[in-house]
Amino acid sequence: MAFTKCDWSEGIWEGASAGCSVFVGLFGTVAEEIGKEKAFALLKKLGEGMGKGAGQMFKEQLGDEKIDIKKLSQFIIGFNGPFGCQMEIEEEPTHFSLRHYNCPVAQAFKNMATDYETGKRICYDWGVTLFENLLNVLAPEAKYEVAHYRENWDDYCEEKYTLET
Repeated sequence: MAFTKCDWSEGIWEGASAGCSVFVGLFGTVAEEIGKEKAFALLKKLGEGMGKGAGQMFKEQLGDEKIDIKKLSQFIIGFNGPFGCQMEIEEEPTHFSLRHYNCPVAQAFKNMATDYETGKRICYDWGVTLFENLLNVLAPEAKYEVAHYRENWDDYCEEKYTLET
């Protein structure tokens, strides 16, 4: 199968990029005050809480319905869409892959002159942690991986979600 484009709004992306710039700037300030490792630990804790909360929200929306790969992709796209990423999806019977272009967090890293390793760690400690925790609540049998992490802030990321039923 081929990747297909999801809906995208430049206005949402611009707003999300501005908000993410505040977030990245705040992280930098906190890291200066308490140290980078403590700041990363707090970021990971934030990702855990946000992921568990989103997973519980989706689980409540699902009710007694069993989750399948189509429903999982709808939840993930619906969660990411308002965040401003330009996405493409490739769907298969047991998995789907999402490519994220024009990520507002990557734009924030550019805006705030964040070095690559710090930015990547922010993404993993916050974003990857968030999605791992979301899936642990919503679909513990699902698997999540970052198949490609952007090589620079203008590149794309690709995530793969698998649900064997």
